[in-house]
Amino acid sequence: MKLKIIVMTGLFTFNAFALDELLPQGKELNKLIEMYGLDVDLPDQKVYPTYLGQVNKNNVPAKHQINDEEDVVGDMVKTIQAAEIAADELIFYEYGKKAPPAKKKDPKSDLTALIDNKNISSNVDLAIKRVQKAPPVMPPGQMMDYLKALESMGKGPKNIKANTRIRIYAYEGEMGKKIGDVVYNFEFLPSFDERDVFPETGDGYIDIEKHLNSPQGILRGGVVKRNYVRTKIDLPLRQGKSRFLLPLLRVDALEDFLQKENLKGLGGFILLNLDESVVSVDIDANYEAKIYLDDKLKVVDEGVESFVFYVGVPTGNVLLKVLNKKKEIAQKIIHVTENEVFFDYIDLLSGGVERIDLFEKKLLGKVETELNIPGSSFSVFNTDFTARNIGINTYEFYHPATIKGARKYYSLGFGGNEIYLGNLFKKKIEVPNSGFMDSVLDFFNIESLYKQCIVQINMSMPVIDFKAMGESEYDTLNIEIYFLGSDGKFSEEINDLTEKAFIYGNFQGLVNGEISYEDGSKDYFQSYCSDSTYLVEQY
Repeated sequence: MKLKIIVMTGLFTFNAFALDELLPQGKELNKLIEMYGLDVDLPDQKVYPTYLGQVNKNNVPAKHQINDEEDVVGDMVKTIQAAEIAADELIFYEYGKKAPPAKKKDPKSDLTALIDNKNISSNVDLAIKRVQKAPPVMPPGQMMDYLKALESMGKGPKNIKANTRIRIYAYEGEMGKKIGDVVYNFEFLPSFDERDVFPETGDGYIDIEKHLNSPQGILRGGVVKRNYVRTKIDLPLRQGKSRFLLPLLRVDALEDFLQKENLKGLGGFILLNLDESVVSVDIDANYEAKIYLDDKLKVVDEGVESFVFYVGVPTGNVLLKVLNKKKEIAQKIIHVTENEVFFDYIDLLSGGVERIDLFEKKLLGKVETELNIPGSSFSVFNTDFTARNIGINTYEFYHPATIKGARKYYSLGFGGNEIYLGNLFKKKIEVPNSGFMDSVLDFFNIESLYKQCIVQINMSMPVIDFKAMGESEYDTLNIEIYFLGSDGKFSEEINDLTEKAFIYGNFQGLVNGEISYEDGSKDYFQSYCSDSTYLVEQY
């Protein structure tokens, strides 16, 4: 296997100076490659300047920035290195014979002679000492980690064209009065990584473009702008182009509205924009008030509403139930955050008959086996709709209406355990057997899931990155993330054998994340941490 070495300092946690000092150069690198029997294809030196600045014949970077004295130090270092190269080229000897002759002192390589009678700053002096100091040799073990990192760089994501674009528009909302003009200068912050900011830049909207692996994903995040209430949204990402419109409530207008309605507004808020197919909505949580609004956010009577506004909702996970004209109930778990608005557009998809194949997976099993259980043990989550067996491991059932953008969840009684399955478009779900689950609990050093949760994510493609962040009623959900490979070993890092991710938490909450695959595509997921539950998400 050929390993192409290309140095990219951004992939390492140490800075450029440390990389220059630790990276073996020239003959040292060749010796290490030979020692470990590696088949490494070293690039031409012309590759290096792109990343590390100018290099001399010994591959030593010749230019470093030390504060604001770059030119002074750079010129001195160039002169020193040129002198050292000239001196090095005069010395030749073979290892294993007599001791090499002492190198004659070359006046040009004596730094003291170069700077004699010149005043230099302390920064320059530090740079000079650094140049004179012999760089440390990278330990063999660290060298192997370094070479492995370089090898994995060749497996990085490819540049592939986005197959998904969602455009976010925000409109000024004055609660109880009107929906106004387009809002500018707002931002969208993904919940799994709020450092990844999507700003509105003067066009009146934010475009988010991704290449999805699955036909659909959920990207949760906060829409923020000064003097407006922070608003959480679950963006339904679908392959193709779509739009998402939301009212962004002004803080002063909301405060005036609450005062007028004699409401305290403690906890969080839920604002739902209802499609025509929706008859009514409800939540399984206490609240201070449920207010019906028209399309201008003005208060109206029940039955003619376009929006429903919940005030004073306790923070945490809340089950939203939506009744359609066929008297079917669609469900979705939403998460409410203190002093923030959760906004969603409720559009329903009709119910229908579905088929799913279940497979059992052992911890070290290379081959999945068909899972045959009574159909009555397999049901749609929180409903009376159970499956019926139509094959060895094939199950058919009626799934009622669903909220567009939401995943489907099932309850499964198997091996004395009750586990939950999350799915959307996959026709095949891999289920852990009892021994598998026991091994997972042992790994996390817990005897049971009492007051705790585990989310197992089955990934169908080679993974190169995995990000996840939790939310709970206490704001942040502390989670632990580990990975399981096809060799049955758990690890903290992704490797070539990684097949599954495990998220462990000890509070009720929400988990949002991004999975990056080797082919450059991504999945955006939303999952749930509920009390004493083991949830399997199939991707």
